[in-house]
Amino acid sequence: YLDTSAWILVNSGVTFNLSGVTLDGTGRLIANAILSRGSGTISGNVIENIDYNESTDYSGAGIAIYGATVTVSNNTFSNIGREGVFTAFFSTATITGNTYTGKGGGNWLDYAFEIGRNSTATISGNTVTGNTGVATSDGSKSAGMVVATYYDVAGTTTRATITNNTITGNYDGIEVGYDGSDQSVVVAHNNDLSGNFHTGIFSTNPVVDATDNWWGSASGPSNA
Repeated sequence: YLDTSAWILVNSGVTFNLSGVTLDGTGRLIANAILSRGSGTISGNVIENIDYNESTDYSGAGIAIYGATVTVSNNTFSNIGREGVFTAFFSTATITGNTYTGKGGGNWLDYAFEIGRNSTATISGNTVTGNTGVATSDGSKSAGMVVATYYDVAGTTTRATITNNTITGNYDGIEVGYDGSDQSVVVAHNNDLSGNFHTGIFSTNPVVDATDNWWGSASGPSNA
């Protein structure tokens, strides 16, 4: 979480807009390609090969949003160490129209978007596939996206509205919660959640409003 973890650091109070750029971390150890504590729009970029020891530290984020208000739109993410977008510390994120391609099976993790630490996110129109890695260190499993309150402090509960996304070919499509006391608030509508290996949506505790999604069958999801 330190500023020194950033390849590009956006300080508090700064508006930073980035478009039409390729951020390629090949040959480098990068914990956070962009770490924003400010505001702005990151749109139409290619963000790839962002990794910080993916099979030991399980780390590397394309965009980390810390106490910031940021729009992330129409970017392409591939070969990312852990998260395409990670939100924390009471951030507000709009995440729309992005494509995230995971690394497939292996000793690593992939989450296109991880929402936590009292943040709020609107996630729509994204395509997320290939997040199937499993960490051998503790058995943690990848997911298309994850929302959790495990690290929340007193204040606003972590929330996500997830609509009109294609989330297929992952271990879990959407993972909600970290443990049995999680209080995440998640609404998920009009998503394609078919073809995920474990579940379309997996929750450790919160009740998720998940009506009007496609689960791969007209009968709905195939498990409880």
